[in-house]
Amino acid sequence: MVRPKVDPKLLRGCRFPTPRIPDGASSGPDRMTQAVATASRLKPEVRLAQVVSHFKADLSSRQKAGFGADRSKALESLPGIQDVMQLTAEIDRMTRKGSRCLGPRVTNLLQAAQQFAVLGNIIAIVRLSLLLATKFFSYLEKLSTLLMAVGRHAPRHEKLALLYPRSRDLQSSLCEYFIVVVRLCHDMLKFTQKSTLGKVGSTLSDSDPKSYQTELDTWANTINDEVSFLIA
Repeated sequence: MVRPKVDPKLLRGCRFPTPRIPDGASSGPDRMTQAVATASRLKPEVRLAQVVSHFKADLSSRQKAGFGADRSKALESLPGIQDVMQLTAEIDRMTRKGSRCLGPRVTNLLQAAQQFAVLGNIIAIVRLSLLLATKFFSYLEKLSTLLMAVGRHAPRHEKLALLYPRSRDLQSSLCEYFIVVVRLCHDMLKFTQKSTLGKVGSTLSDSDPKSYQTELDTWANTINDEVSFLIA
């Protein structure tokens, strides 16, 4: 069956409702199973819009305003490598009390996100999450190690943006990749919102970084394979 082409407006709106189970459906474990099954049938671009919406829902009013401004800027003008460098420099300025420069560790992932104007939400989410995490150097240092490892395989092919409209499989795989990125950013956001007591003893291990790395590497390899096929 031929799948319909991705409509970029789906990603820009980000107001897709969370799947609901019809009235009268079973409750308890069966209800949860039905919810998971419903979500699994949704298209990747819809699920991406949902995780973006869930992230936004947990932002404060001030954070939502900043996120909206960053998103609008990314959609109006495609971010370039200079924007990525400015963000990494800003991260280093805000963590200057630390002994290491953490900004360069996230460069590859940021470059992957900045290639797509249609994914303006993603670069805004990554930017906001990283800047919020700069207030917690120890946490950010552990996180940046994960992002550096993930960045080695991040989809950054120079022709990726040009190939994107040509392949439904490539579109779907990129959506799956950035779904994982947004989930990771959402965990970062939740950490920064914890009370001082709640942060004590709370580390990135709460989110199972190995699982995130495995998922991201898997989708990155799928994307790279599809790119190789398209340019062969």
